[in-house]
Amino acid sequence: MNKPEDLSTFSHKLHDEYGELNEVGIAFFGKYMSQMENFDFELFLDFQMRNFAHRYVLDLILSTSFLWQNLSPSTWVRILLRKNARPDTSRTNDQVAMFVDIEFLSRYVQVDALRFFMDSAANAADKLHAVSYFKKFSYGLVPSELDEDDLDGQYFVEKAQLSTLRELLCREHHFSPVTYTEGNINSYVNHLLGELAE
Repeated sequence: MNKPEDLSTFSHKLHDEYGELNEVGIAFFGKYMSQMENFDFELFLDFQMRNFAHRYVLDLILSTSFLWQNLSPSTWVRILLRKNARPDTSRTNDQVAMFVDIEFLSRYVQVDALRFFMDSAANAADKLHAVSYFKKFSYGLVPSELDEDDLDGQYFVEKAQLSTLRELLCREHHFSPVTYTEGNINSYVNHLLGELAE
């Protein structure tokens, strides 16, 4: 099931059925665990991010810790740094799935994935596109108490798994924990944008 057409066919089937019978989150994606495990996680996630809407892809990540919880944390570094993965969204008014990895790591895992990305060897265009996107959608970076009820291991991944991933990313890859808040996130993103202009 690793051929590209199989990934495409399976992914579209999954997407089209999501929420159809009022099943969402882990209750839905868990039914397809064995099929999903046939794919390389990085390739699988990249395909979702390139082809489907923001909310769907974010739900998918939050619902499929069975795919990523035992992977090396370097998996997330490779996902963050994949080439030409950050489109220009200057004419877009909606959130875009191509930035969902940064949002997941920042808002839910609570590591400063945008700062890590900006300090990385990613190309200048991708950095500009990322920081410009989060200038518009900065709330997507901020951990929220409103999310916590869903992080129960029933609807979405449980908080303990996110904490484990946070510890690994900080220890093994020198991510910094999130320190910004809803009150100062806009000035923080503007600061990152200013650094690009220097």
